[in-house]
Amino acid sequence: MKYIISILIIISQCFAGYKIGFDFSSRYESNDIDTGLDNGIVLSYDHMFNKNWGLGFNYLFPTKIDYQDIEIGIFDLYMMRYFFSDKIISLNGKIGYSYPDYKWQNAFDIKGGIMYGFDIKINNEVQISYSINNSKVSQLEQEEIFQDPISEIDDNVEFNYIEIEHNIRCNRFTLYYLF
Repeated sequence: MKYIISILIIISQCFAGYKIGFDFSSRYESNDIDTGLDNGIVLSYDHMFNKNWGLGFNYLFPTKIDYQDIEIGIFDLYMMRYFFSDKIISLNGKIGYSYPDYKWQNAFDIKGGIMYGFDIKINNEVQISYSINNSKVSQLEQEEIFQDPISEIDDNVEFNYIEIEHNIRCNRFTLYYLF
């Protein structure tokens, strides 16, 4: 019996701090798109250095943007600060860096940005999290240039490529189960 208890303690300590979550009711906003994200799975880890301060990371596995041919995954690295904690509920804020993982046609320069949010833990089993992730993506788009409108030749169209920078903001609402 003592070996079983020892093994259970070791296994529980190996997974302490890990969380798996379900990302839903999330918004994607950029220069010309304001839509929702499909529901996604999030893997997360938090480590507290003391009673109030800690570090963490999470990864939203790639999910599609509604009505678009764009997939987005997000990796966050953040610092946490507990503001309130008791036996039933706790509240912490977090701020850090967000790096997006886009699958987007003609995207060539992807830059991460600031992320911030808060977490509410209930009975140290369930966590509700809200975060805002900022990033920038540069994209090449084709622009048609008509050279000779009078010409009867079909090859009177040339293409010029222009660079468009999208400022992106993802508002994420996630429900976690704590291990």
